[in-house]
Amino acid sequence: QQQQQQQQQQQQQQQQQPPPAAANVRKPG
Repeated sequence: QQQQQQQQQQQQQQQQQPPPAAANVRKPG
Protein backbone atom coordinates (compact mmCIF):
# COMPACT_ATOMS: atom_id res chain seq x y z
CA GLN A 1 0.00 0.00 0.00
CA GLN A 2 2.80 2.43 0.82
CA GLN A 3 4.38 1.94 -2.63
CA GLN A 4 1.08 2.78 -4.36
CA GLN A 5 0.85 6.07 -2.47
CA GLN A 6 4.36 7.06 -3.60
CA GLN A 7 3.53 6.35 -7.25
CA GLN A 8 0.42 8.55 -7.11
CA GLN A 9 2.43 11.45 -5.69
CA GLN A 10 5.04 11.15 -8.45
CA GLN A 11 2.37 11.25 -11.16
CA GLN A 12 0.87 14.43 -9.72
CA GLN A 13 4.30 16.12 -9.62
CA GLN A 14 5.01 15.19 -13.26
CA GLN A 15 1.75 16.82 -14.39
CA GLN A 16 2.75 20.05 -12.61
CA GLN A 17 6.21 20.07 -14.28
CA PRO A 18 5.00 20.41 -17.94
CA PRO A 19 3.71 24.02 -17.48
CA PRO A 20 7.21 25.37 -16.54
CA ALA A 21 8.65 23.79 -19.70
CA ALA A 22 6.27 25.94 -21.80
CA ALA A 23 7.57 29.07 -20.02
CA ASN A 24 11.09 28.34 -21.34
CA VAL A 25 9.79 28.08 -24.93
CA ARG A 26 7.98 31.43 -24.61
CA LYS A 27 11.13 33.08 -23.23
CA PRO A 28 12.17 36.02 -25.45
CA GLY A 29 15.05 34.84 -27.64
